[in-house]
Amino acid sequence: MANLNIKLDLSKIKDVLKGLSSLRTYSVLLVPTVIVIAGLLVLTGAILMGRSFRNTVNRESIPMGSTIKELDGKEEGLLVAKQVEAEKQYQDAYEQDANAILQADIESSQRELLSYDVLPKPEETSAMLFTSFGSNYRKGIEGLIAKINGKDSPSEEDFSLAGTSRASLRGPMATGPAGQPKEQEKIAEGICQARAKSISIYASPNDVSGYIFWERYQYKDMNSSVDDCWYWQQGYWIIEDIFNAVAAMNRESSTVYSSPVKRVGRIGFVSASRMITSGLSGTTVSQEKPKYVSKPAEQIAEPCTGRISNNDYNIIHFRFVAVIKANEIISFMKELCSAKEHRFAGYKGSEQPRVYKHNQISILETNIKTVEEGSADHKYYRYGYDSVKEVEFICEYIFNKKGYEPVNPAAVTISTAKSSN
Repeated sequence: MANLNIKLDLSKIKDVLKGLSSLRTYSVLLVPTVIVIAGLLVLTGAILMGRSFRNTVNRESIPMGSTIKELDGKEEGLLVAKQVEAEKQYQDAYEQDANAILQADIESSQRELLSYDVLPKPEETSAMLFTSFGSNYRKGIEGLIAKINGKDSPSEEDFSLAGTSRASLRGPMATGPAGQPKEQEKIAEGICQARAKSISIYASPNDVSGYIFWERYQYKDMNSSVDDCWYWQQGYWIIEDIFNAVAAMNRESSTVYSSPVKRVGRIGFVSASRMITSGLSGTTVSQEKPKYVSKPAEQIAEPCTGRISNNDYNIIHFRFVAVIKANEIISFMKELCSAKEHRFAGYKGSEQPRVYKHNQISILETNIKTVEEGSADHKYYRYGYDSVKEVEFICEYIFNKKGYEPVNPAAVTISTAKSSN
């Protein structure tokens, strides 16, 4: 084995040991130093990462946020726009409804005239124009009664043709001293029953106010005649509604016995103090024309509606009497106040007819009486086995002035304006 000659320089070893000794002296600073260095490295990384993140945010997030904000603003704007549009549609619909109601109110008073040659002012001066109007009025009343298959109780002539008289009938199936009906009474009773079976309701044109007035009409002067035609035209519209209500109630009936409304008596337009109320027949019907209620003293009854004529509406009070099946009175009241259809062919009657609706009756008061079949009012009438009542209706009728303004006579317009003021 070769001999190793190792020479150690002791002085250098001493120097190394001195260095290690110095290192041990500063060893307490090693850990803090490492921590500081690590912190510097982390901070440096964070700075570098933050710069990168900021660049990413600037490059991606901020533009995206701006886009979202912009879209959000647009959505909000769209939402507001939609809300505005929806509100506009609602208000437009509300306005249309209000206008439709106003228009329907005007249309309710746009009705067919009995004569288009008289109102608002005749183009001719012939008195025959007014005679013709009166003839149309009377024919109109007769037509309304025929429409409901109505006729009055048997006349004296009807009894005479059968070989007896009205005087022979003391009441429904009157009896003689022996307790049996007399022959003449049997015949008379058969006549009364036959009439009840042949019609749907008892009604006479003489019971309707205006019918006798126009039968006896005599021309005085142009202004008063036009005035008469105007008010009786409105009265006819009211009477028409009464008979239309009866027609609706009795539409399934062919005899008085099966009809809910068995008789229509007097129809008039004057106050209670001016109309005799002790009967249903035409002899008690005043022939005074309808009039506008412009103050409380002119009311037939105190109106629950509180209405009187004013600048927009004309109010007319009227009354009529009917014999009605007891359990059908409420139904008839509803029918009387229900909406009804009418035709309108323009103010000259030459346009294509349009169908409108009106609902202008309010019942102010009802008076109900028991029917005494043997009494003078009911002696020749046969109502069947139903429980019936005699009912007097006091009502008001409302007219929208704008509806018939073009045919309203100037003199009437002036007089009603004065009354309103």
